[in-house]
Amino acid sequence: FVGSFHPRKNLARLMKAFDIFRDNSTDHHKLVIVGEKMFMTGDIDKTYARLKHKGEIVFTGRLSPEKLSEGMGAASGLTFVPLFEGFGIPLLEAMNCDIPILTSNTTSLPEIAGKSAIYCDPTDIQDISKGMLSLATQSELNKALVSEGRIRRTSFSWDITAEKVWKSLLKIMPA
Repeated sequence: FVGSFHPRKNLARLMKAFDIFRDNSTDHHKLVIVGEKMFMTGDIDKTYARLKHKGEIVFTGRLSPEKLSEGMGAASGLTFVPLFEGFGIPLLEAMNCDIPILTSNTTSLPEIAGKSAIYCDPTDIQDISKGMLSLATQSELNKALVSEGRIRRTSFSWDITAEKVWKSLLKIMPA
């Protein structure tokens, strides 16, 4: 997971789902959480204190772009299941690091990820856990997700965005 510790990022449910995943998996995956505490993190703290597998959760804090790229590139997958997201830059970061994605089936995330992700209901801990299990066990699916991510990421770049903004500005500017 990459993002701030904000209630809309759904970290408490993600950690609960990870606990269930670890109970049902023979693999020894860790949940690495990259980001900083913002505010209203009481639910996250309480959830973490009650987890069976909390020793398998790693909090890195904020990482430099280089360290983030290294960490994400070494990951088995990205688990990014917010309740609401305006865009979802971590999805593009995962695509650029060639790792499979588990994300929410809500707001902008399906539009951004397209066919490069496994989707789950971010309010359903069992569904999130099931998605984690798929990431951990379905190597052929993961290869397909990464392949789709390589295609999908070409739709997003600062150059493309700048060109679209420039064309829009030209349309509204007087001649």
